[in-house]
Amino acid sequence: MLDTVRRTTAPTRLAGTLYVYSFFDEFILLYPFYAVLFADTGLTTAEISSLFVIWSITSVVLEIPSGVLADLISRRLLLVIGPLLSAAGFALWVFAPSYPAFAAGFVLWGVKGALESGAVEALVYEELDRHGAASRYATVRGRSRTAALVATALAMLAAVPVFGAGGYQAVGVASVAACVLAAAVAATFAAAFAVRERRMPRALDRLGAISYSLYVLHVIVLSAFGRLVPHLADRQLGIRLVVGVAVNAGKGPMFSIDERIAQVRAEIEALGGAYAGRIEVRSFDNLLVDFAAEADATVIIRGLRAVSDFDYEFQMSSMNAKLDSNIDTVCLMASDKYQFIASRLVKEIAQLGGDVSPFVSPRVRDALGAKVAARG
Repeated sequence: MLDTVRRTTAPTRLAGTLYVYSFFDEFILLYPFYAVLFADTGLTTAEISSLFVIWSITSVVLEIPSGVLADLISRRLLLVIGPLLSAAGFALWVFAPSYPAFAAGFVLWGVKGALESGAVEALVYEELDRHGAASRYATVRGRSRTAALVATALAMLAAVPVFGAGGYQAVGVASVAACVLAAAVAATFAAAFAVRERRMPRALDRLGAISYSLYVLHVIVLSAFGRLVPHLADRQLGIRLVVGVAVNAGKGPMFSIDERIAQVRAEIEALGGAYAGRIEVRSFDNLLVDFAAEADATVIIRGLRAVSDFDYEFQMSSMNAKLDSNIDTVCLMASDKYQFIASRLVKEIAQLGGDVSPFVSPRVRDALGAKVAARG
């Protein structure tokens, strides 16, 4: 009974904390005035534009490292640090207005955005999932964004009278206070969230099943094997790979299931004999989680090419987690030279007599040519 109560109240407490955090994080009275502040300080249009360039570069450069940090240290800590960085930047703007101070503020602002970008999503989803409420993620995040928009609107309304009463320093102090409050709220996440489970060590005990049509598997997953298999082998973890080739007759594959399995095995053999013994290829025509269970797998590896893939894989991993909570999903990003490739397009190019060499291996290219020629 107590466990049921905790599983019900914890997501609600999490959502409430997130809404308050999102509100204070965007209740910045300085937003309507900072461009005017720059101009009043004597900055030229070019200098003001360069500040936004500095902010953009900082955000882009730190985006990937911040994602790594989110997996190495407490995400709650990142959410505490982020608003404090913004507060420091705003204080520089209003108490030491100059181009160097503005530039430093934009760097701090960019760092804050990078730290926060992935930490919020990951923290919220993982904690909801841990309490069996992953289905509420979209609703919780949508409402938190609404809270942020409401805060922005209210801040714009409050900014004018506050500025009239105390000028730039008044709206600056109010903005710093809002940031400090956001950090204080973020610190309370510790009460709402238990220690985050670190599931990857367990997940890496055995590697799981991979399901893709022939071309997507060739382009994304097999290209990843070149990086993944040596990396795992070097650690001598004894990981076993099971490659699942879906029957999936509804997609109208050009090759039979036996032909596709043979081609996948040929690609694996090209990796070298040291790894072939750890990789098994099977066909399946049932649920992916059932296939993973049959293979005694604990992890499903999927490939990502673009944002559209992420949306699909996010739904798929959530559904699979509901069907079998003992199986985790890990997504690998495709190399940039493969991200635009789709099996449908490769098939169309081959059928129209085009050269598919840039998109598939020589073995698959030859097999495609032979198949097209046989069909006349």
